[in-house]
Amino acid sequence: MAEDRPTPEQEARRLYEDAEARVAKAAERVVSRDSFGEVLAMATENVVALTRMGFDAMDLVWSNLRLAGRRDVTRLARQLAELAGISNPYLSQIERGLREPSERVLDAIAAALQVSADTLYEQAGMTVGEEPEASAVEEAIREDRRLTGRQRQALLEVYRAFVAQARPTPRSRHRDG
Repeated sequence: MAEDRPTPEQEARRLYEDAEARVAKAAERVVSRDSFGEVLAMATENVVALTRMGFDAMDLVWSNLRLAGRRDVTRLARQLAELAGISNPYLSQIERGLREPSERVLDAIAAALQVSADTLYEQAGMTVGEEPEASAVEEAIREDRRLTGRQRQALLEVYRAFVAQARPTPRSRHRDG
């Protein structure tokens, strides 16, 4: 009779297979009900909503980080303008390439940053002492006396913006080619 008795491994295997069969039958009964589709749809909607909420939360985090960064940059730009003795809008125009700083202004900015004016030129990829190559379009706009000074400035700004978008690096006077 000892031979008819299953080994512990056989008994464990039988119990496992029996449990697996019962779970499969129970799952079939649950899935075959009409309400299962409704429950599955609601669960899916909840997962999608939670995912959207997560993405929205991350978007808010990134937006707040960008805003905080902008505030820091704005504050630093104001401090630099104040230390250099120039207006914040004028500094902004210099940064965007809309205005060329005079030697006095450049020296004041360099002093505020505690670097030499030559270092500013070098870090910006500009050559010291060379005149920039003038664009024929910019020359034509500057020389057209049918336009007011304000119209010429606006056209130059628009032209430079388009040219800057077409190039991988920003265009400014004295830039190395």
